Amino acid sequence: MDLEHKPDLVIIDYVDYLKAPSRGKYSERKDEIDDSFIAANGLAKHLTNPSLTPSQVNRMGARDSIIEGDKAAGSYDKMMVADICISLSRMKEDKVLGTGRFHIMKNRYGQDGMTYNIKMTVNGKEVKGEVEGRTLLVQFLREDLGLTGTHVGCDTSQCGACTVHVNGRAMKSCSLLATHLDGSEITTIEGLAEGEKLHPMQEAFREYHALQCGFCTPGMVMSAIGIVDRHKGEELDEKTVRHELEGNICRCTGYHNIVKAVLAASEVMNK
Repeated sequence: MDLEHKPDLVIIDYVDYLKAPSRGKYSERKDEIDDSFIAANGLAKHLTNPSLTPSQVNRMGARDSIIEGDKAAGSYDKMMVADICISLSRMKEDKVLGTGRFHIMKNRYGQDGMTYNIKMTVNGKEVKGEVEGRTLLVQFLREDLGLTGTHVGCDTSQCGACTVHVNGRAMKSCSLLATHLDGSEITTIEGLAEGEKLHPMQEAFREYHALQCGFCTPGMVMSAIGIVDRHKGEELDEKTVRHELEGNICRCTGYHNIVKAVLAASEVMNK
């Protein structure tokens, strides 16, 4: 492509609607969206200019105050292709105040060398650190604080192994920048037990053998507690638990014992 005048910015509204060549008999719409984003990324590189396109969130993301990468509608792979991903959202309180929420979900070109002093409360203790602007929360927890119970499985916000609680909400720490959480309260799997006494959810996972290799277990437990907390006072059912655990992947079990453990723990936690 040869242009007499190169644009400063290419805006495509929006890539999901572009028709990509079919991959064959078993091609899915998701595959076509992936190919369209790859083509758009290639165009941007050819022009050596940025290319911008909007994307909607799925139903799960529509209720979140901070939108994570796995909430992109259509295909998560678009997040993998893009160099920079920014979310814009408004909650009910924002509409009243006339404000909005701006969140950098991904920045492949994070600024090297620039550091920031951050302070947060982790498992009830105040901690401080000096981090680069691109440092993820999971990196800060594991590498700076030595809290390795928070696992990194996919590093793309899909598997849920890195789930922790941020200000009381279960969130994936591989998609959150540490600098954005300055002043926040963080709880990891290490902060659940009281001495030798396990949290009811941990005890239920042990009792119902809701684990095998154990790699996904910390994130699964943190997400499960978040489910019970969101449905406080309600009687959870299997369908609800399975639906809300869809962001946590277990490659070993059939999820049956995990669901049993969550339901059993919810009865104890709601007493």
